[in-house]
Amino acid sequence: MKHDVFAGYSISFKAITSRSKGAIALTVREGLDQAGADAIWKEHGNDIILMNNVAHLKILTLPICVSDVL
Repeated sequence: MKHDVFAGYSISFKAITSRSKGAIALTVREGLDQAGADAIWKEHGNDIILMNNVAHLKILTLPICVSDVL
């Protein structure tokens, strides 16, 4: 694989509107397998979800310049 990514988790976020979706891929460092990712998740999963939800909500509130989108 180009980036040597073989293990990790995907998190999807609740949509606040029908037109918005969000997700993130969380991968482990090179050399760790899915069992290693599972061990990290078991110990830190709730904190990981919390931090990613906060980041997602912050990203949703960032200003956007409409002229750049169109």
